[in-house]
Amino acid sequence: MDDAFTNTWSKIQAEATDNILDSNVVTAALRAKGCFKTQIGGEDINRTIRYGQKTTKNVKKGDTLGSGETELKTQATWQYKTISAHVQRSFQDDRANTGEFQIKSLVDDKIGAAKDALDTEIETTFLRLPATASTNADINSTETTNMRMDRDPNSLWNMMPGNNTIQGAAADFGDSESFKLGGITLDNAWWQAKYNAAKVTNPELNLYGDMRGLYNKISNNLKHPTLIVTNQTMFEYFEDFAIDMTQIIKSSADKLADLGYDVLRFKGQDMVWTDGIATNRVMMIDTDFVEVVYDPNAWFEMTEWKYTQLQLERIAHILAVMQIVTKQPRRHGWLGTYA
Repeated sequence: MDDAFTNTWSKIQAEATDNILDSNVVTAALRAKGCFKTQIGGEDINRTIRYGQKTTKNVKKGDTLGSGETELKTQATWQYKTISAHVQRSFQDDRANTGEFQIKSLVDDKIGAAKDALDTEIETTFLRLPATASTNADINSTETTNMRMDRDPNSLWNMMPGNNTIQGAAADFGDSESFKLGGITLDNAWWQAKYNAAKVTNPELNLYGDMRGLYNKISNNLKHPTLIVTNQTMFEYFEDFAIDMTQIIKSSADKLADLGYDVLRFKGQDMVWTDGIATNRVMMIDTDFVEVVYDPNAWFEMTEWKYTQLQLERIAHILAVMQIVTKQPRRHGWLGTYA
């Protein structure tokens, strides 16, 4: 029976992994844009980032010229996190399902349930809202009540701190002095993600202009966001704008459309919606600066089977080791929140 489960998962693992990631529009979009990166082994994920800015000095006759080295680069460090789903069966299940067809049915049911659980957790992971962070808390390494638990991977919202009104309340994330990204305190405004307050009411009138303002604020006329994620309500408001402007463009030439997702375009960039964003917010991401780092040796792999203590239960786990990182949070931003 162990072999039946393990061999079945081994045969379907690649397809099941694709199905799990492609059944969520955000992970499907990030995969399509090449954000999933492998790193074999290692305790941490390290990236060298350009964090500082060189200063300039204007001079006139008699002035001394500027001097001294400015620290421009530093190392950011993220810890791997592990997502798990278990497959559990009992001695009674094994005994009752001894025929070939009964075994196949049992295996399908148990593995299907584990796959569905991973399916749900992946979407939750990528869009989970951080709660209030305590002073000087490092969200990557400290497990504290009312903030992201140490065991949770970062979500895309973790790339967004840096403005004390982010998530719509001054307490969320704390201020720029009390939140760290990759171990780096976000006290450098130049490096922080962008935030624009929505005009709160009447998104059917204000949404397009608000989105344009945030888009330009992030890009600074240089490097643009490449993926826009929102909820169904905001997506439909934007669709109305596009229809009214006789320029609705539904993407039909990329993988997201092939998977059956509705994809609109804003300034040429993909815009999608998901129930994972529960409130009326718009997230803009530059996927060139997002990495979903995973270990291919522990990517939806099944562990060995083992008995639970003093019980006739057998259990195995399907594990996915990963983390979401960004070297430049300033390339991302969000707009919200509409009434």
